[in-house]
Amino acid sequence: MYAIIRPFLQLTLLQIGPQDLPASSTLAGIIGLLYLLVGSLLGTPFYGFQSAMIQSFAELVLLAVVVHLALHLVGHPGRFLQTYSGLLGVGVVLGVVMLPLTHSLAGGLEQGGQTPPLISLAYLLMLGWLLAAYGNIIRHALALRRLSFGFGLALLYLILSAGLIELVVGAWLRS
Repeated sequence: MYAIIRPFLQLTLLQIGPQDLPASSTLAGIIGLLYLLVGSLLGTPFYGFQSAMIQSFAELVLLAVVVHLALHLVGHPGRFLQTYSGLLGVGVVLGVVMLPLTHSLAGGLEQGGQTPPLISLAYLLMLGWLLAAYGNIIRHALALRRLSFGFGLALLYLILSAGLIELVVGAWLRS
């Protein structure tokens, strides 16, 4: 079991790149299901389980489309499975770590909007770590020279995807 988890922990710690993962559709499918589960658990305190599940599924699809397009644009379509699996795996690892923080954050919002500053700081640090890990994967996948370029693209993706998913899925769920 640890042999399966270890590469994703190493990716999360920026010790390896996505090229060190096997190009396996089975692995991508398993990690995708875990991502869907963890994403749903993370979103449940804010949106309810069903809405969180729909949003997590939309994230899976959007990430697949963006990764596919980006890799085709730079001429590396063969890196899709490793890149997609890597991004999902990092999302799962950090999502599991963020579960208690997210539930504490949601609990603070339910109790009059007061979230302890330490919880907020920890949540922001985890978000920064996610950006760094995504940036590392993007840098390797797109053959970028600097981690900062990958970090910038990761930040751009997270901002645009959050807005797009909230706009499209949020509007659909409210209708």
